[in-house]
Amino acid sequence: MWEIADAVADGRVADAVEQLEHVFAAGEAPAAVVPQISWSLRRFGRAAHLILQARRQGTSMSAQAAIGQSGFWGRDAKLAEDRLRRMGLRRAGRLPDWLLELDLKIKGTHSTPSRAIMALEELCLRFCKA
Repeated sequence: MWEIADAVADGRVADAVEQLEHVFAAGEAPAAVVPQISWSLRRFGRAAHLILQARRQGTSMSAQAAIGQSGFWGRDAKLAEDRLRRMGLRRAGRLPDWLLELDLKIKGTHSTPSRAIMALEELCLRFCKA
């Protein structure tokens, strides 16, 4: 699951979707996949929020400091800093809303496996490299 979240964060949508296909082909339920991917991506949303909040208050916060306060550690912290820069603060800042939307879809209108997979793929598409 971490590799899927990393592929999404890197904008490697084709890789993420392909990995999701393998997971679902192995019998994993989409509703079980969402929390794991969300946990990883939510940390980027937190880091973006910290940086943007500091800017609104007239101060600055480095990406490294925000990453450190957002649950990344060790080797992942350096990778996360690079991913946050590539992702951009605007997109990363939207992550909490997108993840909430995905969660609500999975529990409601997209509760069937095929529609849940479509909702996950939609999230992946939001990270296409421009």
